[in-house]
Amino acid sequence: MSDLTSLIEQSAREIAEERGADLPADFGPETKLFGSHGVFDSMGLVSLIVAIEESISDLYEVDVT
Repeated sequence: MSDLTSLIEQSAREIAEERGADLPADFGPETKLFGSHGVFDSMGLVSLIVAIEESISDLYEVDVT
């Protein structure tokens, strides 16, 4: 698994825990994050995107705009 995929999964787990969302037992790259049968609502998705941007900035010293 790539570093970026791991970063996204870790961020998704953290946001889900904060928001009280249930992640499927088989959570992984194929998991639907948003929309019909998705893990997050619109605010959860925004939180996830912000968390990913911050992690990329912290780890790779690259700003995502």
